[in-house]
This record gives sequence, C-alpha cells and structure tokens, in this order.
Amino acid sequence: MTASTQRNTPPREGEHLVTPAAAPQLTDHSFTLQSIMEIQKSVGGLESSIKSLHDKLEKMDSNICEKVEGVSKKHSSLSDKVHVLDKKIYAATVIGSLLILAAVALMRIF
Repeated sequence: MTASTQRNTPPREGEHLVTPAAAPQLTDHSFTLQSIMEIQKSVGGLESSIKSLHDKLEKMDSNICEKVEGVSKKHSSLSDKVHVLDKKIYAATVIGSLLILAAVALMRIF
C-alpha cells in the first residue's frame, strides 16, 4: 500500500491505487440470512404502521359518520320548524285577509 491509501486521501500523481482482493465466498450464507431477517423486520414494521393507519382511518370515518348523522338530525329538525312556521304564516295571511274583508264589508254597511 502507498502512503495516500493508508491515510484515505486521494492518490497523488504517479501513485497507484491498491484494489482489495475479491470478497471471500461465504459458505454458510449468513449474509443472505441476515439480509432476509432485516427485510422481515422492516416488513413487520410496515405492517404495523399500515395497521395503525387503518385503525386511525376507521376511527376518523366513524367520527365523520357520527357528525353527519348529527347534522342530518339538526337539518331535519330545522326543516320541521320551517314547515310549521310556513303553515303559521299561511294561516296568519288567511286570517288577515278575512279581517280586511270584514273591515271593508263593515265600512260599506255603515
């Protein structure tokens, strides 16, 4: 090895890089097994995160449904009140018209 490769610095002009020998073959496949175990761990974490998100979405959906039902009940109640008010206004209009007609009729008589 040259001095520049021992210091982890780029080689100077005229120096040659020393390439390491090829990696030895692993006969026990421990690297592959370790990689698979880490992938399984990552997949388990992803599954846990997805389940957590799914549960949160279900809770949000439930809350939204409850709020929509509450708004629907309020809308129904207001609709009923408006309908009753509409009937009262109609009745007041009819009674007012009858009173005006009666007043006009009384004025003609006298």
